[in-house]
Amino acid sequence: MTVHCQHLVSAIPSSFAPPDPSTVVLNHECSQCFHTPEAESGLFICTQCFNGGCLDHAKRHAEVSSHTIALHSSRHLIPVQPDSARPQKVTKLAIGGEGGFPLPSSPAFKQVTSFRCMVCPDAPEKETAGFESFVDAALNHKSLADQATIESWEEERISCDHVRNLSQIFNVAPLNKSSSHCNECDLSDNLWLCMTCGFLGCGRSIYGGGGGNDHAVNHNKSTGHAVVCKLGTISAEGTADIFCYSCDEMRLDPNLSDHMKTFGIVLNDMVKTSKTMAEMELEQNLKHEWSRVIEDGVAMVSLFGAGHTGLRNLGNSCYIASVIQLLFSLPSFIQRYFIEGQVHIQSCTSRQPWTCYHCQMAKLAHGLWSGKYSQPADENEIVSKNGVVPAMFKRLITESHSQFRGSRQQDALEFFQYLLQQIRQNEHRTGIDPTAPFEFALEDRLECSKCHHVRYRTLKTTDISIEIPDIHKDGGVSILDCLNRFVLPSPTEFSCPVCNERTIAEITLRVQTFPDYLLVGTRRFVFTDWVPRKLNTKIDVPSGVIDFESLRSRGQQPDELKFPEHESSPNKFCPNPDFLSQLIAMGFGENACSRSLQAVGNAGVEPAMNWLFEHGADADINDPIDIANSESGGSFDSGSVDALAAMGFDSSRCRHALKETNGDMERALDWLFSHVDDAIPSGTDVPALPGSLGPANYKLIGAITHLGESTSFGHYVAHVYRHEDNRWVYFNDDKVSEVAKLPIESAYIYCFQREI
Repeated sequence: MTVHCQHLVSAIPSSFAPPDPSTVVLNHECSQCFHTPEAESGLFICTQCFNGGCLDHAKRHAEVSSHTIALHSSRHLIPVQPDSARPQKVTKLAIGGEGGFPLPSSPAFKQVTSFRCMVCPDAPEKETAGFESFVDAALNHKSLADQATIESWEEERISCDHVRNLSQIFNVAPLNKSSSHCNECDLSDNLWLCMTCGFLGCGRSIYGGGGGNDHAVNHNKSTGHAVVCKLGTISAEGTADIFCYSCDEMRLDPNLSDHMKTFGIVLNDMVKTSKTMAEMELEQNLKHEWSRVIEDGVAMVSLFGAGHTGLRNLGNSCYIASVIQLLFSLPSFIQRYFIEGQVHIQSCTSRQPWTCYHCQMAKLAHGLWSGKYSQPADENEIVSKNGVVPAMFKRLITESHSQFRGSRQQDALEFFQYLLQQIRQNEHRTGIDPTAPFEFALEDRLECSKCHHVRYRTLKTTDISIEIPDIHKDGGVSILDCLNRFVLPSPTEFSCPVCNERTIAEITLRVQTFPDYLLVGTRRFVFTDWVPRKLNTKIDVPSGVIDFESLRSRGQQPDELKFPEHESSPNKFCPNPDFLSQLIAMGFGENACSRSLQAVGNAGVEPAMNWLFEHGADADINDPIDIANSESGGSFDSGSVDALAAMGFDSSRCRHALKETNGDMERALDWLFSHVDDAIPSGTDVPALPGSLGPANYKLIGAITHLGESTSFGHYVAHVYRHEDNRWVYFNDDKVSEVAKLPIESAYIYCFQREI
């Protein structure tokens, strides 16, 4: 017996409005799992709000939204013969296009559509004949995945005013091709030609790979001539490596032919004899087998199933993938987002699940740990279930961050810190924080060098950033040596209230409590003469248990005199201790960090860093500011208390909320609404510190490594130790495999687990 559905019977073409260009259309994937139109049951796209869902999640969406009709989209694979043509040679650092890494060929599909009522399960589906305009608009609309996909990673070079308005000296002698060497030394490699006067100078080691004596950059400093060209990279096609010292960037010279004639160089006669910067970077990355499961020439065994699901690259998203794989391997993340996350998805009432934080975290965890999306392809299967696309996660998490939201390569440690902060903020209302195992307390000790009075403060943080020495070739350094240097005193200017004058004080940071997971970032990216470069120093990390007891703070000693304690003035500024500790750990002075946080109103680490870069040359950058006593006053001012109290809350409760949230007004307001019945502790209560006072024995369980020599691009991979399998697992975007050789000595980020 045929069941008639009034919802489908009454549906006419004019009742469906096609999506406009700004509408979010999920036509490629379920908003709460990674189900696609290629799956057996297809994808169901809501005809009113264009949410996409698998059958189960589409039914749930219909219950929540009362949107009854969905466009059922199914795509059936059309078998094609594999291309037996020899693959093209990779000649440039790009994906797609001539000379770049080849894009995977797109398989052919047959598209099948129909309309389905999501509340009448027994009703037959309705054909889409007559609705072609709506169907085409819904299926061909640019999806979130399309918006996130970048087809090329090639570094874009543009010109600048220094190149375009280049003023040349025309009475210079033509270059002698047979005897070109540095004008200041005998080096004949890595030579840079001054485009103004024709001076030929050797470069820095970071630019040629063969070393140099800085004669090119020294010439720039003495003359102000900004534009140089690397000899050997000039080609008849009009390309060359052009660098502008004033912009500190590689540039494009649209008038290269005319500029070269000044030095007797005719482009038609030129043959490129030296590697360009991009080619050298490409060569380095090819050594690491960019996207293949190869490590040091040893083929590795691919892994599939639960916990072995890769993340497909969205275009320079490897830094995101490596952080996700490490975090979602931890028990607190598995429990919160894989186990508890599925409960949330079944009960979520959001009509737009792609904007729901808990839905997207649960979706990602399910994708990584369900095993559904990590299965080896059958012999004749063209589309394998090999990895998931974290497009919705990236869109939601990074929408408030302009750099992470973009398509360029970013720093993995900065994203790690940003993601932990986003998780804490989103979980604040729930009281369940899976990032808590990373939190610990640093003891900030300051001692005046003149009167020797001391001040102790506690800073809460989630990571330590260590400096590493610049050791070339076979040399290396111990991880313990680097960490022990972290706790050495550093001098800073200080306005001493006892001496009543400006003095020099020593600041010492030590670990007051130890976290369950200690995150250690290495400062591999440094600046030499304001030019960024990467340190390839090898770091020795023991494979067994490591004792970090030498990092522990000792607290105030009996013979130490503390500075007199004064009540905090309500008008004094107190920097957010979380932000302050992160900035100090990055290598900035405490006074400069406090000043930057004051300038941006405790808005966060990124705004403070931007302020520091803009004001680094200010004469008073390291001068102390009038800071409230954080031990008694909390990291907020009276204005924040008054603003919250104006909403009807008691002032003492407002002060406590601000203390609990490190002065963050928005989080403090959330705290007030979610802790209405909580008792407020008295002023004598000492808040509990994150971390543990227990033993400081740790073992390495994760590492993120940056491959390549450039600081602006390259590739990130992750190695994670799986206790349940007693083995290390290698994550390289969508490729997951066993580890043939663990390259721990070259890692950028280390994650240690405390042994209990």
